[in-house]
Amino acid sequence: AYKQEFLGIENQGNIKNFVDSGKVAERYASCNNLIQNFDKAIENIKKQDNSFYRIGEYTKYSKNESLLYGYKALNSYFSIGNGYVGKLSRELLNKYYEKVDALNGLDNRTKITTLMSSKYYISPKNKNSYIPYGYKLKEEIPNEKDGNNTTQIYENKYYLPIGVFYDNYTLKSDYDNLTALEKEQIILDTAVIEDVQNLEKYNIKKDEELVNKVKETTTTEVDYNLRDDYKIVKEQEIVPNKNNQSITLQINNVKDSELYLYIEDLQYEPNNSTNDYKIIVDYNSINNVISVEDKKTVAYYVDMPNKLVNLGYKKEHSGDIKITFSKSGKYKYKSIKVIAVPMNNYVNSVKKLQKNKFKLTSYKNNYLKGNIKVESNGILQFSTPYTKGWTAFVDVQKVETINVNTAFIGIPLEQGEHEIYLKYETPWLKAGIVLTILGIIGFIILIFYERKSKQIGEKNG
Repeated sequence: AYKQEFLGIENQGNIKNFVDSGKVAERYASCNNLIQNFDKAIENIKKQDNSFYRIGEYTKYSKNESLLYGYKALNSYFSIGNGYVGKLSRELLNKYYEKVDALNGLDNRTKITTLMSSKYYISPKNKNSYIPYGYKLKEEIPNEKDGNNTTQIYENKYYLPIGVFYDNYTLKSDYDNLTALEKEQIILDTAVIEDVQNLEKYNIKKDEELVNKVKETTTTEVDYNLRDDYKIVKEQEIVPNKNNQSITLQINNVKDSELYLYIEDLQYEPNNSTNDYKIIVDYNSINNVISVEDKKTVAYYVDMPNKLVNLGYKKEHSGDIKITFSKSGKYKYKSIKVIAVPMNNYVNSVKKLQKNKFKLTSYKNNYLKGNIKVESNGILQFSTPYTKGWTAFVDVQKVETINVNTAFIGIPLEQGEHEIYLKYETPWLKAGIVLTILGIIGFIILIFYERKSKQIGEKNG
């Protein structure tokens, strides 16, 4: 009652956006009540491992926990995010990119999270269906209040270090012709670059067969039976006449794969004035939500008509994929597909990247240093997001960085052993400081002369 009186009737709808005093730290420690011992899990990982890695977690609501607890994450608010990572996220049809407030991870997708140097995953025990392929249970932290809500720490046995080496490249123009899941595979196999202008002297080979190989082997379309209890499926349309009506796709016998639901060119026509909606996808204890903002009212609305949802990895997939539409209206689409991604290509690609190991010797937020021995000319990619502020040195010699795989920093290398050093400086920072100082000096001089002129005027007056 006090809050309503204080805020006024017109602001009562905003009360839900506030947190009670003293509850913020508690909310962070439990990852917004999704992982009860989240703070302890982060603390345990940091105590045991001081190398470079990122941590994924089961969460649907990023609140920049990594800033508070001092670890490297796979999620962020857009205000502190990187535009190149956002661009790659969109190319891969990451469903979280559509949200205007935060990039809540990468939908637990195995390949891209591994390329981002994800080494650990934190999850409540009852949500381990979300864990990507290849993660093994490392530690459990019991919950004193609820024994069924144990916090688990998993470790990625296919972890990739901050630097990985490619002995070939593919042009962005070829990459752009691939599907989102094919793109996710090919950036494990090659360095995707805009042009070869900066590579001419390095004699790095282009793999002419790779694009076709990726197209042929990355994905398999899965047959399904459609169950339409509400009779809402029409010709390339789904028309629920009430909120929260659903359809079901029944699948059988899909082995050793990560499974995806793909809805191509989805367009929504509402029955009322608002264009926002949700599609809730339930399968194998996974509840995955596609949230679309109202394009008429949200200033930062992102139009992504192709929807891709990760349904997790299993040794054998069978059962029902339930798709629920939060609002009535008309949902037009070109196709609805269930897609299996076998993991054998992933394992082979990662093992190849693990051969030429980059050994990180020291790092902080604004620099890193390490060594690598490579058996051929190629490109060293860092999982550090690409920006103009990074300067690279190879064996003490300054070299140009290149944009690799849309989001990352790349350095061309010749065969042999190399010491690598990267340092970051905010672009135009020094120039800005100099201009600020000159401005202050100019302001002081201006005040001095104004006072001097005033004094002279008073004497002459």
